[in-house]
Amino acid sequence: MWFWITTTLLLVYFVAFATGLGHWMLQPINAQGGRLQAPTQYLLTDFAWLVLQLQLALGFSVTWIGIEQTRLFPAVLSFLVFAVTLLWLFGVGFLSRAGVTQPARRAMFTLLLLPAALGVMMALPALVVMIVVLQIDFSNWRAWGDLAFVLGEYQRIKPLLWIITPLLPAIAWMLRQISFWIVRDLPVNEFTGKRMAHVHYGGH
Repeated sequence: MWFWITTTLLLVYFVAFATGLGHWMLQPINAQGGRLQAPTQYLLTDFAWLVLQLQLALGFSVTWIGIEQTRLFPAVLSFLVFAVTLLWLFGVGFLSRAGVTQPARRAMFTLLLLPAALGVMMALPALVVMIVVLQIDFSNWRAWGDLAFVLGEYQRIKPLLWIITPLLPAIAWMLRQISFWIVRDLPVNEFTGKRMAHVHYGGH
């Protein structure tokens, strides 16, 4: 019973923490997109970044899984291809709604900001939980059996966690600044100009 309660609370904590952190990091772009609601636009460079990410996914699968793993390799590669393509579609739509059409800014978002933001969203709440868990003395937790032994072995990495974890909020702050840069001084595109003209005309 306690196991399921703890698992549920951890799941709620992780989802809430990660969602809030991701919203904070990408809020400048999200706010811009909420105001403009521009249509989705695909640039030629967007497809170049997609091909690059798919090649990285293939390289990871070949290097760390190996093509000799006839069952695991196709499964991992298929998952990575699906995840990369889904994130790419999300990124293109996200940037288009915000009116970001500059290839350099779209590349910064696709290749750096979005993957790094996802990494921080997953890593920071997980590391916070791990630090809290490792503060527990598992020598008296015999009811946990092998799990207590495994967690006890991880005590040796506690100093490393205390070094890495405080760096992640700083990284999140830098990613938020990149979000501000991506939407800074955006030119008014044709769609936005027409929409603003329509609103102005309707007001009179």
